[in-house]
Amino acid sequence: MIEILKVSLNDAGRERELSLSSPPHGTRPAGRFARIVGSFRAPHGPPTGVELRLRDVSLGRAAPAAAGSIGRFAWDVPVVGTAEFALEIWMSTPGVGPLLCGTVWIRASPPESASEPLVSIVIPCFNQARFLADAIESATRQTYPNIEILIVDDESFDNTSAVARRFPGVDCVRITHGGVSFARNFGASKARGEALVFLDADDCLEPNAVEDGLCALASKRDAAFAFGRFRVVALDGRPLQDSAPRPAECDAYAELLRGNSLTTTGAAMFRRAAFEAAGGFDPKMAHSEDYDLYMRLASRWPVVPHEQFISRYRRHGAGAGHNALAILRGARKALRKQRQARGRDPSLREAHQAGRARWAESYGPGIVDQLTDHWRRKSFPRAVRDLLGLVAYYPKGLRSLAGSSLD
Repeated sequence: MIEILKVSLNDAGRERELSLSSPPHGTRPAGRFARIVGSFRAPHGPPTGVELRLRDVSLGRAAPAAAGSIGRFAWDVPVVGTAEFALEIWMSTPGVGPLLCGTVWIRASPPESASEPLVSIVIPCFNQARFLADAIESATRQTYPNIEILIVDDESFDNTSAVARRFPGVDCVRITHGGVSFARNFGASKARGEALVFLDADDCLEPNAVEDGLCALASKRDAAFAFGRFRVVALDGRPLQDSAPRPAECDAYAELLRGNSLTTTGAAMFRRAAFEAAGGFDPKMAHSEDYDLYMRLASRWPVVPHEQFISRYRRHGAGAGHNALAILRGARKALRKQRQARGRDPSLREAHQAGRARWAESYGPGIVDQLTDHWRRKSFPRAVRDLLGLVAYYPKGLRSLAGSSLD
């Protein structure tokens, strides 16, 4: 819920005939956005620009207005969580410098309805600042009202924390670099929600993601997590393909043993109690840490798959999914941890064996390609590592390697 506490103009603002038509003082705008709309008359001289700031962070600029003309501006500021803050309107003219002209004080608080459980959206980020704003904006645009958003800056070298500060009510904590599992677990430990969503910083949520996830969890009270479908998009957001639909009734654990059809954590919503009981993500898993958690949860509790599109998974060269050997090694490690859970059930043993074969066929050829590339670029230590990986995880790849030219 958003409340406009105070709207004020100072002498500099009045001299420039600054006028704010929105938001009115004392109002409670519907939704999760504070709309700042107004106009001003540019003084004589060079063009005048206007800028909206939050704690010295620029939230937006309007086109400069020529001398004597009327300039106009309109900004929609997403507001989430619990916070009290001031949005400042600054004007600048070349040779004069920026002047504070007006301020809007805003308070954000959870919805008044106590029946709506809080959902925490945790976004770990390591050097993904260029995508982070899209991820946060997708979280703020949820149709479900009672959410909190936590950014875990995993000691990034870029401006991750600065991007997060552009969003009122979004909490950002910078930690010593520990990897994505550690960052997710840390975010979960600080979160207050009954349900958890882990959104990668280069991905986005669909507006209905939280609402649909909660509906799915509510359909099975003892479920550990629910997961829906996702869209694969290109670097610029263009849609590439949709994840495959799932059978209405399926053994989620057996399906996971056969392969990780979720691909992205953003498509899932976890019940906090089950997440904590399972120990969260395993920080020792360099890859397939999400796959490992899905199987550990599904082996102990029910899981609810559904057909709603939940997230957009961005495919780009800087992602974590481009080292075939590391991915295959991680998946095999996750499967090894399920040997006891599968027990003596022949259907689960079959699913486990099918999963080993499926992972090998999916990523084994990629190891062959990596080895060839490393050899041709005379990166011999990496080529030897790839060769050992083929021997361990995809021996049939040695035959295709023998028939190729490494010159």
